[in-house]
Amino acid sequence: MSEPPVASGLRRVMAGVGVAVYVAVVGYGLLVSGQNVWRGAVAPRGGPLARETVASPGGDPLPSLEGRDGLPVLAEEEGEDASWVEPALPRAFPKGTVTQTLVVSSAPSEGFVEGVPAGRQVRNLSCESQSAADLARYYGLTPTWEEILRRVGRDPGGNPHKGFVGSVDDLPGQLYPRGYGVYAEPIARALSEIGLPATVHYLQSDEWLRRQVAQGRPVMVWVTSGMKPYPVESWRAKDGTQVRAVRHEHTCLLVGYNEQGVWVIDPWFGQYRYYPWEVFLRSWDLLQRMSVVIER
Repeated sequence: MSEPPVASGLRRVMAGVGVAVYVAVVGYGLLVSGQNVWRGAVAPRGGPLARETVASPGGDPLPSLEGRDGLPVLAEEEGEDASWVEPALPRAFPKGTVTQTLVVSSAPSEGFVEGVPAGRQVRNLSCESQSAADLARYYGLTPTWEEILRRVGRDPGGNPHKGFVGSVDDLPGQLYPRGYGVYAEPIARALSEIGLPATVHYLQSDEWLRRQVAQGRPVMVWVTSGMKPYPVESWRAKDGTQVRAVRHEHTCLLVGYNEQGVWVIDPWFGQYRYYPWEVFLRSWDLLQRMSVVIER
């Protein structure tokens, strides 16, 4: 008996649908396989940056890891998350700055100066005096930051290479004629007056920093608050000096390093903070790697 026309037509329709579904499934499988091959060969590998833990080179956690806002010290600035992700930083710097390239070091691959006091500044702009007082205390002297500031003196003409510019109670982040701060020369003079052979340095390399730390010398460095890349600005002091400056000028004591970064004592927090080399060097560059060390 022959098949009814309706049944025959239905059979043909179902067969066509089955073929179409089969072709779609095979095509999708080939597409997914191709994407996986491309991802393995071309797409970037690795996941997000892991949260870092601050510890001394010996593996023991460093003391006082909480900032004024309760954040771990790896936070770039008050209010930021503690997971370090490199911020957008400028790729070009004004003429006169040094290169960003790390040199091959003959110093140990890591170093740390133990026992450096971590004082906390009590005035808005007293970071330099506090860092200098902590440096002096490391070498066995006991000046207060107020004594350091008195010896530094003030320069009403706006030259921080001669004395403090402005008032320690002025708001941070300003430029002359408002409160600003003081540079390395008056700090070194004040330290020398209390018996420490302080020397001023500019445009030194990261290799030089390693050697200082390896010899047990903390280095007072002029950077920016949170190591942020503020633009370089300038003004002309009353004595005619063209002053290179940056908003949120700040000082820290560099006390340690490893292959990835550096440990500094930040007087704003009175605690240790850790920064990758690239972030630190870009901030140190802004004021031409200004530094003070005690060479004894």
